[in-house]
Amino acid sequence: MSCTARTVPPTVPPTVPVTFERPDLAVYSTGTIGRCPLSIRASTQGIAAASLSAGRIASGITSRVRVRETDRMRHNQSATAADGTTIAWSRSGPTGQSLNSVVLVHGITESAASFDPVTALLVESNEVIAMDLRGHGQSGTATRYDLEVMAGDVIAVIEAAGLESPHLIGHSLGGAVVSAVGGVADVASVVDIDQSLQLHGFKEILSQAEPMLRDPDQYKLFIDGMLDAMQGDLLPAAERERIGAGRSVDQEVILGVWDVILTQPVDEISQTVEMALAGYSNKHTPYLALFGIDPGDDYGAWLGDRIEGALIDVWTDHGHYPHLVEPQRFVDTIERFWSNI
Repeated sequence: MSCTARTVPPTVPPTVPVTFERPDLAVYSTGTIGRCPLSIRASTQGIAAASLSAGRIASGITSRVRVRETDRMRHNQSATAADGTTIAWSRSGPTGQSLNSVVLVHGITESAASFDPVTALLVESNEVIAMDLRGHGQSGTATRYDLEVMAGDVIAVIEAAGLESPHLIGHSLGGAVVSAVGGVADVASVVDIDQSLQLHGFKEILSQAEPMLRDPDQYKLFIDGMLDAMQGDLLPAAERERIGAGRSVDQEVILGVWDVILTQPVDEISQTVEMALAGYSNKHTPYLALFGIDPGDDYGAWLGDRIEGALIDVWTDHGHYPHLVEPQRFVDTIERFWSNI
């Protein structure tokens, strides 16, 4: 249960116009992207194991991933993205100028419901905005699912909710999305949960799995094995069940989210990451990257070169869902982080 916190020494980040286009995975990159230190080591091992496992059972056994919509009446608000996509969201907790406003952004195949244990704690003293990304939960489908448009979805919700400088928290894909938003919008802080911004290792593994991902009979097997491998041993059985029950695996959405990884060469992916993070060079945005899978000793320095003052917190052996392994510890951690801003 040990953890280490590291403050990253600042350097001069690149100055390039910000555009973002990039997918996520329960293990591949969050924050605004970069080349790839996270747990590509641990991540790629998990993905490889998942791929092999899925490959062994691909001939006839039904996937354990449950494909169904969840919490159909969960949200009571909607925002309209720039391309017309409807983004579902809801507001809970107290409101008032003296309170923190927090926007929660979930991971791939999930919805706002994935944050429920954390939301229940946050609403005691914070205004919480929960949303479903496009192609997930109650939000509409679209023709694009890249990071740029998903970051726009978050900004559309922030505007619809009338928020001024909210705190952003994102898990997995959501971590990448909020990191992109933090580079271009007025936000109080960004918290990225278990999503490395370095992508070359992930591309290698994902490319190996591409035939399965594009096969309508096998893609769910890969997703199932990958996500199971990432959960770790500390996630309670009840949480595993809850997350699995709320998962919706749509092949078009998954391929759209991961399109840039599958189709672009490594140098172009790295350039996309650098452009996405470039906005942090023009403003100070408090940033915390919290990992349950160690991103490696070099990740802090890499991230600090791109986001000045970024903090890294590693919760050893907590897997891809550290915030759900210990929800109270997670909320205590981010509230301490906010208090020091």
